[in-house]
Amino acid sequence: MKKLLITIFILFGFQHGYSQDQHKVDSLRKLLRVAKEDTNKVKLYYALTLELEDHDMKEAMKYTKEGGRLSNKLNYTAGKLKYNKRMMYLFATLTQHDSAIVYGKQILKIATETKDSFSMGVSYFTLGERYNFKSDYETGIAYSLKGVRIIERLDTSSQTRATLNASMAANYLMIKDYKKSMEFGKKAEILDRKNKNYKALTSTLLNLGNAYDGLGQEVKAIAAYKESLSLCDKYNFPSFVAMNCEGMVEIMDRQNKLDQVKYYAEKGLATAIKIADNFNIMSCYQNLSI
Repeated sequence: MKKLLITIFILFGFQHGYSQDQHKVDSLRKLLRVAKEDTNKVKLYYALTLELEDHDMKEAMKYTKEGGRLSNKLNYTAGKLKYNKRMMYLFATLTQHDSAIVYGKQILKIATETKDSFSMGVSYFTLGERYNFKSDYETGIAYSLKGVRIIERLDTSSQTRATLNASMAANYLMIKDYKKSMEFGKKAEILDRKNKNYKALTSTLLNLGNAYDGLGQEVKAIAAYKESLSLCDKYNFPSFVAMNCEGMVEIMDRQNKLDQVKYYAEKGLATAIKIADNFNIMSCYQNLSI
């Protein structure tokens, strides 16, 4: 079974790296009920989206659309840009790449019109990722390289370098260049640990696990998957659980450890159902049929 790879959603996805705070969610909902129809309400919608999008994608989508509706009503450019960023992230998470590309191109259009160079670079790079996932590598690489050139001119922080390295690791996984993927993944891992960016590290370890497995290094792959799962549990990052479990299922199946296959398949399925991740629900059911 083909392992599902996680993309990095450069900066659009990892601008927040914390677990859901239910008290904050409740407070934001209360504020929304009494907020005036102005730009501050738009910001409340997106703040709520950020709290929900890795835990309840249906609710996150609902609040994102409300933020977009009000942004259009107010002709609020920053709100329109934010709407497209969150929608692209959500559709990318759901692996609906064509829809993600539509929103990515809207980001690029708004960023170009407003001369927002950083958002331009980010949108180019992230569009490249989406095309790579569609196996259109020529287009994907062209977009990604354009984005890298813009971003590196503007921002050379360790956070940005970590994200770029992690994204390149994911891209090389797609063309099964596991050695290159491992090289970029290790660079990202060092920076993620240095930055204490545990959400990014969770994804980086997942991709490293896939790269190690592709190179036949099962011991290292298992260690990477298990650490990633441990971070998912510790910091409440449920959107990465099913993909790590899928990696473990493949290795355990090859090793004929059927009790472990069942354990990881059930763990992945339970989490995918909890966050309404339909793509991974299907994948987990397939794992249970092994």
